[in-house]
Amino acid sequence: MDLVPSLGALVAGGLTVIMALIQGSTRLEINNLLFAAIVLGVYLGLQQLEASVLQPRIMGRSVDLPGIVIMVGIVVGASVAGILGAYLAVPVMATGRLVFLYVHSKMITPDGLEVGAEAAEPPPKEPPPPAVSGGAQQPGPEPEVDIPEGARKPAD
Repeated sequence: MDLVPSLGALVAGGLTVIMALIQGSTRLEINNLLFAAIVLGVYLGLQQLEASVLQPRIMGRSVDLPGIVIMVGIVVGASVAGILGAYLAVPVMATGRLVFLYVHSKMITPDGLEVGAEAAEPPPKEPPPPAVSGGAQQPGPEPEVDIPEGARKPAD
């Protein structure tokens, strides 16, 4: 139901309130209209909690941005470009973060030093393997191969 967020919330909330009006409460001794109003209030409260707290946190973790940055980005995107800006705010911020991290990493040399810093001595290389006497290398042990029972050749 969240394919179109506003429409999904409207349809789900409307169906919930209609069911509360028709069926009423079996545990509370109140009329159906008051029960429907309570259900609507709880539903709206949960929707606001999800939209204002949970979604920015989850989305922020998935794109590795803090929730407040997500919320501010959506508000700025909506004020600059309307609904399209609100929808594109998070992908644009995530892309901007990745571009910034890429440029920042390219400003650091492969040794991990900042540009202009003194280079340290390179790490020592591993010693070459010892040579085998006689000039030729001796073969190592044969690797074991699992052969199915039916595929083995009989011994002569």
